[in-house]
Amino acid sequence: MKKLSLCAAVLLLCLPMAASAQETDYSYYTKYAVKVILNGEEMDFTPPATAVNDNTMVPFRPLFEALGAEVIWQPGTKTITATKDGTTIKITIDSQTAYVNDEEVKLTQSPFTSKYKDGNMYTFVNLRFISEALGAVVTFTKEPVPTVYIQHWD
Repeated sequence: MKKLSLCAAVLLLCLPMAASAQETDYSYYTKYAVKVILNGEEMDFTPPATAVNDNTMVPFRPLFEALGAEVIWQPGTKTITATKDGTTIKITIDSQTAYVNDEEVKLTQSPFTSKYKDGNMYTFVNLRFISEALGAVVTFTKEPVPTVYIQHWD
């Protein structure tokens, strides 16, 4: 009986630790935050732009819309299609293959979804790939704060 009580007590002590270990650590967004400047104006992303494997990843819709592209989200295939001035980009969540005007392009970081502290799921895309595919010029500086500059002309 004492062994059963001891096992029950140990199990109860472990439960709160297991629950807290499964909570998402949103400090990642702050630790790896990247500032984004489009045509001289700082963009405000929610969640913020984030460095992942040396790629700046941003929520897809605000970037596409800021660059003047029309966006269609196809939930069944988890595909994003964006068009602007005769350019069509197709990307699929968790795939490193994208298409620009039906030409296959290998991505350095696949699009992904992530839950943010507001409770919503967001889809992140590679800022450089999207911006350059839509005709923008992208530069990056590390100091004093990691910053991506996008120059885009309409």
